[in-house]
Amino acid sequence: MAHLQRFCVVAQARSGSEYLTTRLNEHPDIACHRELYNRRTVFSALSGPWKAKLPQVEWRDEHPLEALEQVASLSAQAFPDKRVFGFKLFLNHNQEVRKHIRTEESYKLVVLERGNKLAQFVSTLTAKETGRWSVFNDNKDKTATGTVQVDVPIEELARFVELEDQRYAQFNKRIAGRPGVIHLKTEELEPRFAEVLDFLEVDVSPELREVRGRQNPAPLSGRIRNWPQVNDWLHGHGHAEWAGT
Repeated sequence: MAHLQRFCVVAQARSGSEYLTTRLNEHPDIACHRELYNRRTVFSALSGPWKAKLPQVEWRDEHPLEALEQVASLSAQAFPDKRVFGFKLFLNHNQEVRKHIRTEESYKLVVLERGNKLAQFVSTLTAKETGRWSVFNDNKDKTATGTVQVDVPIEELARFVELEDQRYAQFNKRIAGRPGVIHLKTEELEPRFAEVLDFLEVDVSPELREVRGRQNPAPLSGRIRNWPQVNDWLHGHGHAEWAGT
């Protein structure tokens, strides 16, 4: 049986989207897939024989909407008891798919944005430093402990913030007035998680309403080697509130 409802988590890298999609996929009514349009591979919630049937990257890129329907069909077969189908799409992923989910109102949109762009940038630098981009990467040591420190190039940070703001502003302008949209900040993901489930019209059990807390409690000042320089930039560009995270 086909999934009866669809949604898309629209986000950017290091915005908490994997955490959100993982939690959504835990729901008994939701099959939430990951980066179906990652440039290197197709990340899904499928495993075993279902995963083996996923479209190849080259074919997916030539036929992006057909590939989406193929994944949806596989998902319905693999998760016959889950009536809701969703996936994650970044703002720099396939343009045809971005237009499809914007204009096809059968899709509900969960637009996730990280308010603290410094934290997002540091998370990106840390992933590059450690090689750990995903908790699903079984080849990496998940037992490693300690705070990873990185240097933050100021010019790169400024450009990153500018580009992220532009991408979200452009997307939000294109969906202005569109029904079926919920906007969510990463920093409010936990307290509003039940609201997202309500938005997707699925039951919310007390367990799913539980707030789990922050994933990385280490302050940014302890994760950035050139913190005084970065702190000066924050205060000089109207982002002083990012320093306390």
